[in-house]
Amino acid sequence: MAIMSFYLDHAASLPYFLEKTTFKGRVFMTHATKAMYKLLLSDYVKVSNASVEDMLFDEHDILRSMDKIEVRFQHPMIDLQAVTD
Repeated sequence: MAIMSFYLDHAASLPYFLEKTTFKGRVFMTHATKAMYKLLLSDYVKVSNASVEDMLFDEHDILRSMDKIEVRFQHPMIDLQAVTD
């Protein structure tokens, strides 16, 4: 199991890790973290000066890795109606 908070230096290898290795575990992110992951890493691929052969992952790897990331809430949800009853 991998739990990701979004720091680019922590998450930048995730597309490679999920798509090009034998990792079979689960990856959890908050909804906001998952959205940032896609936006920032897609931007990285677009502005990277690395040649296609030298890049560890591409846009397709990012999109495929999105399906493997499970969204979890960081803080518990409280039912306010239940508290007032």
